[in-house]
Amino acid sequence: MTAEEDAPNLNNLPMDIIRHILSYFKKTGFLYIDNLRLISPRWNAAVSEYLNDREKLPVIERIDWTGDPLSNSSTDYTTSGPSTFKFSFSDYEEEFSYTNEEKAMRRVAVLINRCSRIESLELSKEQLNNNEIRTAITGLPIDEFSITGWPWRELCSQALILNFLRYGGQVRRLIFPSTAIECSLYLVNHCPTFFNEVVGLVDEVEISATGYPMPNCWHLERNDLNQTGTVAASYSTEEHKDGKVTYRLVITEFGKLSTHA
Repeated sequence: MTAEEDAPNLNNLPMDIIRHILSYFKKTGFLYIDNLRLISPRWNAAVSEYLNDREKLPVIERIDWTGDPLSNSSTDYTTSGPSTFKFSFSDYEEEFSYTNEEKAMRRVAVLINRCSRIESLELSKEQLNNNEIRTAITGLPIDEFSITGWPWRELCSQALILNFLRYGGQVRRLIFPSTAIECSLYLVNHCPTFFNEVVGLVDEVEISATGYPMPNCWHLERNDLNQTGTVAASYSTEEHKDGKVTYRLVITEFGKLSTHA
């Protein structure tokens, strides 16, 4: 072996050194780790080993979606406005844009598969209905899962979230946000079968809405829920400068220990 062949280089680094280098991808460059596979078969094997140990992967604090192509009425996704996806980690943020819906969803699914947990995730009905996205988050711990803009009167909407939770969804708190207070409480009062099953499938359910003060409405709702003997409910408020109030009603299955502070 010549001196040049014996000299240290990226191709012949020991596996323990490569593993140490890969550990830094938790903090920066995580989205581009696949590029390291091209260095050599040894690096390719090390990257695969690293990604297969999910507990070592970073936690995604939040995923922000802007201009989601799935909610665009146009069928020509390549000519609609670009979609921006921002992945927020504890130490940094990664952002990328796509104008093609299929490529965007595939890329988001790959990145979700490369995290150990998501702290905050917000999805529309169309996004959860995407097979690649739904498969990626199945079995993944999610601290807060917020589902927005859903037509709860539709049985297909109820079935979609129930099937996700029944078959692998690991959600601590499921959040139903709304800009209208009456829409939020509709879920409790008019979808009891759906509501009761959801409460049994997650640690906590949060129903929230922002509007002008209606304290009696939420106070009575909490009392009614607590009197059922099947769930425990509490609510909190947050006042805003414009005079509006955000109400948060947190419900747990009776006997479960709520993590709500």
